[in-house]
Amino acid sequence: MTDRISGSALRALVAAVRRTPLRHLVTKKLRADLGIDRIRALDASEREPLPFSSAPACARADHDRPSLALADPPPGPWPMSSAILAEAYRSGGASPVDVVTRALAGARELATHTPPMGPILDFDDDRALAAAADSAERIARGQPRSALEG
Repeated sequence: MTDRISGSALRALVAAVRRTPLRHLVTKKLRADLGIDRIRALDASEREPLPFSSAPACARADHDRPSLALADPPPGPWPMSSAILAEAYRSGGASPVDVVTRALAGARELATHTPPMGPILDFDDDRALAAAADSAERIARGQPRSALEG
């Protein structure tokens, strides 16, 4: 098994050789490693035409979904529906600031995985927390803006 270059290392390599004479050597090495040279060396009679179509390909004939027969999960602390969350806001069991703080922490934790699984490209904690604080104030005054706020 050979080592792989990917992610930031690959981007750095491409940037380093893109506009230099080294690009020809790197291109030659990559073509050899990927087997492109071997494909190019094949006689035309040994090659099949490539199918160019936008029609979807059926991967398998059986599309049985046993998971459709599963029952709904029992109600619990997670995942919370918007109705449960709104009730928790009204009763004081949760606050928008706490929920936003946990959501941002969870998104950052997902972003640490390899490959990254982060659902957010950029974080704006200040605005998110300010909006959550505004929401908490409206809930405390009994003037929620929407059903989600209570």
